[in-house]
Amino acid sequence: SCQIMKLVLSLVVFASGHAIQVFDGVFAPPTCEALNVAANARGLGHALYTRSVGPRTALEHAFESFLSEVDDDSPHVEYWSRQEWKHIEAHADVDEALAAGGGPLRYPRHAHVLYLDVGSRVRGPTCVWEAGRGEDGRPPRFAGAMTVVPAVAGRVLRFDGSLQHAVPRPADVWLAPFVISQSGPPEDFGRSVVLFNCWPEAEAPPHEVQPDEPAAGVDAASIYRAAPRAQWRPADLSHGPPPASSGGRAATMKLWLLGERERRGSVERTLPLRVDADAVLAALQ
Repeated sequence: SCQIMKLVLSLVVFASGHAIQVFDGVFAPPTCEALNVAANARGLGHALYTRSVGPRTALEHAFESFLSEVDDDSPHVEYWSRQEWKHIEAHADVDEALAAGGGPLRYPRHAHVLYLDVGSRVRGPTCVWEAGRGEDGRPPRFAGAMTVVPAVAGRVLRFDGSLQHAVPRPADVWLAPFVISQSGPPEDFGRSVVLFNCWPEAEAPPHEVQPDEPAAGVDAASIYRAAPRAQWRPADLSHGPPPASSGGRAATMKLWLLGERERRGSVERTLPLRVDADAVLAALQ
């Protein structure tokens, strides 16, 4: 299923506003194909696009067109790509070099996932947690609703850059007593995505992230641009199953956390969360 589910895992949550948005039809199939070629060619490293310089690569044209459509004036865009469906532990994106040097955890203004190519056997959801008050014992950063966004080509997920997010593989890994490995060709299990974060201070781009090499033949190339916003289809994030306390099959979801202790906010590498197992599995699979 390609349905987006918003699971209210706690009874005490903050109003979400526009903390999480999902748009379908942002990039047409030929555009996704062209951007997928560009993403595969550039490798996996992080790069910096400074918008005052103007786009110099296919991906930067895509970012510029999308951000213009959503009226985002962030001066810097940090980006990287992945071509396979990997298990990504729960985390919030930070200025990695600053944190590694002992500095504070600095978050982007907005984080994005652009889905370009998705294998036939991939649901590959991105899960994003809203913040909550945590009165029920959950850490505040995981106390709100969990939005489950399946990977669909042409879709863009946009969310507050301080929010925790993760990608489970297999989809039931957080609830399964043991994990069965999955393998196969890219057409079955590939998950090509570009991740891009917006940084709000012109004088403070993320530390030690350098621009990509300019690409030839991409000046003003319309093939790389987002469709006009009027053609996008915003996803409805207002629905979802009730909380675990409503009588569903309660279980403990073991959520793996990324990074060092300060970034995890916990001594432990995993966080147990009580959830309605049937509702969570239905959303993830």
